[in-house]
Amino acid sequence: MSSPPASSDAESDPERTAELPVLDPSAYALISKPEERSYPPPQGTSGILIDATRKGPYPPVGLPKQAYMERALEIWREEELPPLTLKAPWYGYALGLWNAEDDAMAEAVARGEPVERERSRKAE
Repeated sequence: MSSPPASSDAESDPERTAELPVLDPSAYALISKPEERSYPPPQGTSGILIDATRKGPYPPVGLPKQAYMERALEIWREEELPPLTLKAPWYGYALGLWNAEDDAMAEAVARGEPVERERSRKAE
């Protein structure tokens, strides 16, 4: 292993001197068994950043709509059950993929009404 770089080298190449925590549990063997280390030194692990932000419309959040959840919360409190610590999102909301027809179909299902089962988004 080479000696630490001089201060001027460290300023010009922070990657060589930066101390980063190893957050990947699969890298444990690489840390605990030096003989199994691989590129890049010294930990033998690497990482990748992925932009996981939405680029287009998505289906709604998979929770009941706000009206249903608020009614459930009302019942919870009426029954004098232990207080809840709600964390966002605590109810479902739209993310752009569903249209008015989809919403109407979901409402019909919630009321127990039969709905059309075969429908293609290609027709839209």
